[in-house]
Amino acid sequence: GASKLNTGVSSASTGASQLSSGLGSLQGQIPTLTSAISALDAGTNKLTNNSAALVSGANQLASGANQVASGSSQVTTGLTTLKGQVPTLVSAISALDAGTNKLVANSATLNSGASQVASGNEQMYTSIQSLVGQMQTLQDGLKTASDGTKTINTGVGSANSYLTGLKDSAAAKTYYVPKSTLKGKTYKSALKAYMSGNNHATKLTIVLNENPSSKSAMDKVTAIQKQATNSLKGTALDGATIAIGGQTSETNDTQAIASSDFVRTAAIMLVGILIALMVITRSVLQPFYILGTLLLAYIMSLSITRILSNWFLGQSMLTWNTPFFGFIMLIALGVDYSIFLMMKYREFDNSAATPSTRIVRASAVIGAVVLSAALILSGTFAALMPSGVLTLIQVAMVVIIGLIILVFAIPTIIPSLIRLTYPLTDRMEDETTAEKQTKRNRQ
Repeated sequence: GASKLNTGVSSASTGASQLSSGLGSLQGQIPTLTSAISALDAGTNKLTNNSAALVSGANQLASGANQVASGSSQVTTGLTTLKGQVPTLVSAISALDAGTNKLVANSATLNSGASQVASGNEQMYTSIQSLVGQMQTLQDGLKTASDGTKTINTGVGSANSYLTGLKDSAAAKTYYVPKSTLKGKTYKSALKAYMSGNNHATKLTIVLNENPSSKSAMDKVTAIQKQATNSLKGTALDGATIAIGGQTSETNDTQAIASSDFVRTAAIMLVGILIALMVITRSVLQPFYILGTLLLAYIMSLSITRILSNWFLGQSMLTWNTPFFGFIMLIALGVDYSIFLMMKYREFDNSAATPSTRIVRASAVIGAVVLSAALILSGTFAALMPSGVLTLIQVAMVVIIGLIILVFAIPTIIPSLIRLTYPLTDRMEDETTAEKQTKRNRQ
C-alpha cells in the first residue's frame, strides 16, 4: 500500500506540476484577455456614442469590464488558493466572451433601433413644436370666445332690459321703442326720414313679394288698410287718416272706382230698362224674364272671354274697363232684340191664338232679324281685334260671344219663361183656327 501511495503521490506531484505549468500559461494570457476586454470597452464606448438610448448600459458594461480586468490580477494571485475555482472562472470568462460576441453581433440591430429612436425623438419634437403653435391658436380662440361671451352677456342684459320695458309699456302689443333709443341720434335720423316736421304724420314703406299689378297684391293692400285702421282703434291715434300710395294702391283704387261706377251705372240701366219694358210689354213678370236672360248671356260671355284671353292672349285677367263697356254694349243690344220680340208678340194680340202660340210665332218671325243683326254687329266689333289694344280686343270678344248666346237664348229661353206665366191648360190650338180674328177679353 505504501508503494501504491508513493506511486499516487508521484502522479499527484506530476499533475500538480502540470497544473502549475497550466496556471502559469494562463497567467501569461491574462494580459491578452485584459487587452481584449479594453478593446471591447472601447468598442462599447463607440456604440454608446452612436446610441443615446444605450449610453447608460454601455457605461455599466465598461465598468464591469474594468472590474473584471482589475480582478484578473487578484485572480492570478489567488489562483494557488483558488485552484478549485479555476474551472468556474474559465466558464465565466467563456460566458463573458460569448455574451460579448452576441453584443457585437447585435450591435447593428441596436444601432438601427437607436437610429429609429432618434428619428422618433425628432418627429416627437416636431409634433410638440406644432402642438405649441396650436395651443397658442387655441389660447387665442378661447380668449376670443371669452370676449364673445362677455358681449353676449351684455346683449342678454340689454335684451332683458328691453323686454322688461316692453312688458311694462302700454305699446306691448303694437310698437315699443326704449327711451335710450328714442333719445339716440340714429333714431332721430330715422324719424326725419319717415316723419313729418311736426311729427304729426308718418310714412311706412312696404314692399310686397308679389306682382304689384296682380289681384293678390291688391287684396293685400286692402287688408293692410283695414289692419292699420283697426290697430289705431282705442289708441290716441283713433280716427287718424290712413292713406296708401304706390302702383299697387293706385291700381286698387282704380279698380274700386271702376267697380263702384260699374255697379251704379248697371243699377241705373237695369232699373230704367225694367220700367221701359214694363210699359212696352204691359207686364210685370216678362221684363224680369228678359233682363234675367240678358244678364245670363252677359255673365257667360264674360267668363268665356276671360278663358279665351288666358289661352290665346296670355292674359289671365280682364282689363278694368272691359266688364263696364261689355255690359253697356251687350245689354243695350239684347234689350233691342227683346223689344223687337215683344212688339211682334203684341201684333198677334187680336188673333184667336193662345199666348203660347203667339210667342212662338213672334220668335219665328224675329229670329231671322236677330240673327242678321247679330252677324252684322259681330263683324263690326271683330274689326276692333287687329287694333292690338287689349281692352278693345276683350270688349269685342265679350260682345261677339254675347250676341252668339243671345241668338239662341232670346228665341228659346224667353218664350219658355213667358209660358210659365200662363196656366198649363193653355195648349197650342189648331193652326186653322189660330188665324181667326177675335176681340180678346181684356178684363
